[in-house]
Amino acid sequence: LSSDELARNELGGILVFTALDDSQEKEFCKTTMAQVRPELRMAGINVLGTASRKESLLLGLRDLRAALGGRTINTGD
Repeated sequence: LSSDELARNELGGILVFTALDDSQEKEFCKTTMAQVRPELRMAGINVLGTASRKESLLLGLRDLRAALGGRTINTGD
């Protein structure tokens, strides 16, 4: 693998979310990007040239370009 591929293949931070069915909490986390709607979908992923064995859940941001005024995000690539 190239050095770029090795860098992308490192374990990142792990986030764990939990919910309580009987929660009485009235305050919820509000989005910082209210104008962008999230979309969850199942998809097969290609990892370093090999198809994933299981489907992955992807989070996409619909309307992101409109929220950015038609601009694109520079990823530094």
